Amino acid sequence: YTFTNCTSLSGITIPSTITVMDNRIFQGCTSLSTISIPSSVTTMGSYFFYGCTSLASISFSGLNLLTMGSHFFYGCTILNNVSIPNSVTTMGSYFFYGCSGLTVVSISTSITIIEEYFFYLCIAIITIIIPNGVTTLSGSCFGGCGSLGSGSGSGGGVTIPASVQYILSFVFILCSGLRSITINSTNLLTIGDGAFEGCSTIDAIVIPSTVTSIGDGAFDGCSDLASVTLPTDPAFVTIGDDMFKGNVS
Repeated sequence: YTFTNCTSLSGITIPSTITVMDNRIFQGCTSLSTISIPSSVTTMGSYFFYGCTSLASISFSGLNLLTMGSHFFYGCTILNNVSIPNSVTTMGSYFFYGCSGLTVVSISTSITIIEEYFFYLCIAIITIIIPNGVTTLSGSCFGGCGSLGSGSGSGGGVTIPASVQYILSFVFILCSGLRSITINSTNLLTIGDGAFEGCSTIDAIVIPSTVTSIGDGAFDGCSDLASVTLPTDPAFVTIGDDMFKGNVS
C-alpha cells in the first residue's frame, strides 16, 4: 500500500536495489503516466497498477522478473502497448481487465496458464499470440474482446497452439469480431461451456480428434457458423446441451 491513492503522483524512480514489490503499491495513482521497472525486481504483487487511469507506458529492464500478481493493470484505460518479459512464469487473473485502450501486447512465453478474465473487456485488441507452452485458457480470459481477430491477413482470427489442453468456459465469449479460430493443438481435450458464445462472425471450425468433451452452449450465438467438423474418434463422448443455440447458418 506504499503509494495507494496518491492521486498527484505522476512519476517515480524505483531504486535498483528493490527485489520484491508487494500488493497495491500504486493502486489508485490516477496521475501516474509512465514508469520503468528495474532489472533487480523479481516479484510484483496484485492490484499493482489497479485504477491507474493515466498510465500510458511501462518498461521492464532485464530478465529477472518472475511473478506478477492478479488485477495487475485492472482499469488502466489508456495503456496501449505492453511487453511482458519472457522470464515471467506467473501472471495472475484479471491481469488486463478493462484495459480498453490496449492495442499491442506481448505476454511472456514462459507462462503455462492464461488465467480467468485475463484480457476481459480489452475492446481494442485485434491480435493476440498465445504462446506455445500454454496448456490452459481459463474462464472468460478473452471475454468481451470485441475487436479480437477482426483484422485482415494474419490479424484475422486467433490460433490455438499445439500445447493447449483446455479451453475452459466462456473463453471467447462476445468476441464478436473474431473471424476465424484455428486449433493447431494436438493435445486439446476440453472445450468448455459457452467457450465461443457470441462469436457471431466465425464461419467454420475444425475440432481436433483429441477432444473428448464440448460443453453446453459452446457455440451459442455463432450466427455465421456454417461448417463444423467434429471428431469421429470413440474417445469423443460428451456434447453439451444447446451447443449450436442461436446458430442461423
